Amino acid sequence: MKKAFISICMIMVLLTGLLTGCRSGSVPDEEVVTDIERTRIGVSLWSSDDVMGSRCKDILCETADVMGVELVFEDNGLNDVPGSVDRLIDQGCRGIIVCSSAVDEMSDIIKKCDESGVYVIQVFRRIDMDESGETYAAAKASRCYIGAVHEDEVENGRNVMDMLLEAGARNIGVIGTKADDGAWLDRYEGFKSSIDTWNDTNKGDPAVLLEPRFGGVKHDGGSQAAAAIIEASEADGLICAGGGGEPLIGALSYLEIEDRRAEVKVAAMDFVDDLGDRIKREEIIGASGGSYCDPMFALILVGHAIESEEDFSDVVEDLTLPYIYVNSYNEFEEYSEYFDSELPYTDDEIAELLTLDTGGLTSKAKELSIDDAASRAQKRK
Repeated sequence: MKKAFISICMIMVLLTGLLTGCRSGSVPDEEVVTDIERTRIGVSLWSSDDVMGSRCKDILCETADVMGVELVFEDNGLNDVPGSVDRLIDQGCRGIIVCSSAVDEMSDIIKKCDESGVYVIQVFRRIDMDESGETYAAAKASRCYIGAVHEDEVENGRNVMDMLLEAGARNIGVIGTKADDGAWLDRYEGFKSSIDTWNDTNKGDPAVLLEPRFGGVKHDGGSQAAAAIIEASEADGLICAGGGGEPLIGALSYLEIEDRRAEVKVAAMDFVDDLGDRIKREEIIGASGGSYCDPMFALILVGHAIESEEDFSDVVEDLTLPYIYVNSYNEFEEYSEYFDSELPYTDDEIAELLTLDTGGLTSKAKELSIDDAASRAQKRK
């Protein structure tokens, strides 16, 4: 992003004084009036209360303060995501970050944003050119669709399934959020790939991928999905494949109540607050996650688009971040030092990211890791 934009942003931060960069829900009828009206950017988030959602919100708010923009949050619960986008448009947002959305919802969202002249970017989800050709064509033709910031979910699925197979699980159930969720579909492809590779190389010790169940983003959903899997099979392995952490807690609670914890190995695709303790107690053998920096990169891209008034017709930006994997208490402790105790990026480092163009941001996104965060922390000492 241009250095001039940063200068303007920093001036705006000073002028707005104690005003926060974040707000949730509707805009109040009466607002504090400042000399400069700040740019308003919307965030449609599955939840701002669970572990992952709250961490995403924290880094978004910090980034917004550095940029001098105002954020408006709408929790969508993975239900009626287009409706949450409508409300953000009605509240005067000039750009919208969507976390997370099903592919079939994006055509409507892109159309509404084009009609309103509002930029939109996806986080944790993408539109696949081969699997969703019509929606991808609409995205590429759109003036306001920026693109997506996400991870390689197929690789994620393979790596987490490999954790369970190497730990000895052979009848493995998986809990997804919803059947048409893009990330879930990619992760499931990775699960199957891992199982197929295992069976090809271990013919005398085959593994089975059980029928998936879906738990949404709530505690009860995870508990009910785990019950359905355990009661219908001889499962000795379970993957909680998303949902922000609440479905994982629900599934673990079910196993505890039914005294099945020792029989079923669990791997997670979210980091929860007490992940380290649960790994130490062997409730969880490992997890992928730690990826809450994606919204930060998306917010910077939206700010760049608003400032430059760029036309994204025939352009679909794609930033891919690596997942962080932990399967021991020591690995979690190392992660926690640089991602939990404080935000992985300082205000000065965020300001530096604001000077980068899309290519530079793409390179920085690919570097994100425990080692990268540790290196930056060491330089600050």
